[in-house]
Amino acid sequence: MNYSKLICKHCETENLVADCLNCKRSFVITESHIQGKSREFNDKSVQALPDNLEIQLCDFCNENKKGNSAKAVIAGLSQRTCPNCKTEFLSFYQR
Repeated sequence: MNYSKLICKHCETENLVADCLNCKRSFVITESHIQGKSREFNDKSVQALPDNLEIQLCDFCNENKKGNSAKAVIAGLSQRTCPNCKTEFLSFYQR
């Protein structure tokens, strides 16, 4: 999996971003991902992943896989936002 460090143009926070292996959508990796969960509202961004950890699915696909379609919609929107300022910024990078 490829990871990129992208800076939010709104607040200048550096975010680690990955592309989902299932749907190819870009998503911001947060503390919850390291714990094997979907992103939470108050999560912080991470600068690197621990060794031997690979995140393969975005929050949208992860929640759909669990059968949580309502939660998948919210997850799909929030996964594109900066954890610091809660503003969508990935479209600036055309991702």
